[in-house]
Amino acid sequence: MARIKKNCSNTWTNNYEGKGIVGRVFKSNKNGNTIFLPAAGGWDENDGLVMLDIAGSYWSSSLRLDGQGDALRFIFTSEGTYRGSYGYRCLGMSVRAVHK
Repeated sequence: MARIKKNCSNTWTNNYEGKGIVGRVFKSNKNGNTIFLPAAGGWDENDGLVMLDIAGSYWSSSLRLDGQGDALRFIFTSEGTYRGSYGYRCLGMSVRAVHK
């Protein structure tokens, strides 16, 4: 996810393609392609679905090197994008599918 942040401009939208879906549109600085990531929130074992339409929290492919099994998160809100901390992979967060 670091590459998407580094190589794209991005904007927050409250109504993606007129469908009322909230999230961020990332546009490639290289070829102009876009990808939309919904602000799908996340799942907390105590509170259920949290931060829906407020934040997107996506797993990256970067695992912690100390063997703890944690993975790095990419987080965004209407205010901006953030490299999140490592989190337990049992937490419910979105995954961005990649096709090469």
